[in-house]
Amino acid sequence: MAHSGLLQIQGPDAIKFLQGQVTCDVTHASAHTGVYGAHCTPKGRILFSFFLYQRAADCFWLQIPALMVEQALKDLKKYSVFSKLTLSLIDLPMQLIQSSMHLDKPIIQDEHGIIRQRSNGYYEIIGQPAVLEQLNPFSLVNDDWNLIDIQEGIGHIFPETRELFTPEEINYTLINAVSFRKGCYTGQEIVARMHYKGKHKRHAHRVMVESAEIPLPGTVILSTQSDQKIGELISAAAIKNSAKVECLISIPDDAQNHAKLLTTDSTNLPANQQKMQVLSLPYAIPLAEDE
Repeated sequence: MAHSGLLQIQGPDAIKFLQGQVTCDVTHASAHTGVYGAHCTPKGRILFSFFLYQRAADCFWLQIPALMVEQALKDLKKYSVFSKLTLSLIDLPMQLIQSSMHLDKPIIQDEHGIIRQRSNGYYEIIGQPAVLEQLNPFSLVNDDWNLIDIQEGIGHIFPETRELFTPEEINYTLINAVSFRKGCYTGQEIVARMHYKGKHKRHAHRVMVESAEIPLPGTVILSTQSDQKIGELISAAAIKNSAKVECLISIPDDAQNHAKLLTTDSTNLPANQQKMQVLSLPYAIPLAEDE
């Protein structure tokens, strides 16, 4: 199954429409930069997450987890009736590669597709952009998509976690995926109120657990101290050539050293609950009083 899909928003009202629906500031995207964002319910819970590309002045692509892209199209269509734009799914091949070569911009695109730099020599390829020739030689590594996101501290929403998390609970305020200056959007009042009142003491944390199976998004996280539920798993990915899994989990910030995974028979994991090893993120999680 494909890692992600593409939803195109095109028309004279594209920017105005997106600014009123998504958490990020669409104007921060350009030909060479993109931005993460989310579409929320009026109560500030995330319906779907994405990475946004600007393809033209009136055309944007949202790169969305494959299992969510058709639902995202339905969600946005509800609000687009009176806007001058079209919403459509784009079918283009996507690849993940590694190369020792280096491009001088984070995103390079042409009429044939897009190349986006990730960390550690990884590149996402959409379509067949001509600049791909500059990355030769390269190796195809299509099974590493989720692991890269986790290592970069990027959480996504899947069917199991739809309407479960607020943007702050998956660190979207820490990766510039939420704008507090651009004006109103669906769910903005709740998201802003929680942020400015400093009520959030829960974020996404990166951990590792020993497991031969990959736990599903939404899997319950318990405290080793109380056996009470303290959060949920955002995403997980296997580490090659090991029986270990890296995860992003959404839990209270003071609980990261006593979190464990609640396993079930359906996962084929050991009967005991798995304690987690805390790993670093590429950005800092602020103390509650600093937010």
